[in-house]
Amino acid sequence: MIQCRLLGPLEVTVDGHAAPAELLWARNVALLLYLARSGTRGRTREHLAGLLWPEKDDALAKKSLNQALYVVRRYLPRGSLSTSAGSLRLAPGSVDLDIDRFDACAAKEDWAGAAGLWKAPFSTGS
Repeated sequence: MIQCRLLGPLEVTVDGHAAPAELLWARNVALLLYLARSGTRGRTREHLAGLLWPEKDDALAKKSLNQALYVVRRYLPRGSLSTSAGSLRLAPGSVDLDIDRFDACAAKEDWAGAAGLWKAPFSTGS
């Protein structure tokens, strides 16, 4: 499982170990986090390519997206990335985000639990 800490310095681990360098490339991490926070909505390839590679023409942006998806998929649990109905989405629980736990604590008004997750300003040091 991939675990990401955003409430402080960005920290990404895979199965409890430091994430490999290729997964930590800025746009690969951005893709992973964006999909993880998109929930069941998913995102279209066109949207992701335009968001992450706006400086490239459509064909090159989609090629870059496919390369990033290849890297991200290598570290996700098998079957975690769904490409149905023209959308990309991650299965619930395939990426553990501290910000999701923060949101859950806030929804229950567990302010002490939420505060305990907060290490520093959002994604400092990245």
